[in-house]
Order: sequence, then C-alpha cells, then structure tokens
Amino acid sequence: MTPEEINQLFEKQIFIKGIHKNLEIDKNQMANYRRRCNELSLGLKLELLLKIDVIKIQPNEPKKPA
Repeated sequence: MTPEEINQLFEKQIFIKGIHKNLEIDKNQMANYRRRCNELSLGLKLELLLKIDVIKIQPNEPKKPA
C-alpha cells in the first residue's frame, strides 16, 4: 500500500460512527484524531487500521533456493 492509499483508507474509516469502541479509546481521543487527521503519523494510522482489522499483515513468502 502506498501512503496515499493508507491516508484515504484511514480518512474513510475514522469517520464511521462508533469506531472508537472497536479501537477501545474514548470519544474525546477519537474526536482529536478526527480533527488532526492530516497531522497524524503514518505509523499511527497503520496501527489504528490494524486494530480495527481493516488491513492485515501478510507474511513474506519464503524464498525458493536457486
């Protein structure tokens, strides 16, 4: 995923009503994330998307011997 795709996905997910329950954070913190959406680090966005199971980390495929 590119940083642009991550930002778009995050912006789409962050405004879903009640998403703070899935993230296990309070409404005030969620409102803070929404207000500062463009200022949040890419790492934090990825962490939050992983927490709500929007994205999954796939293990690398083992390399075949030459």
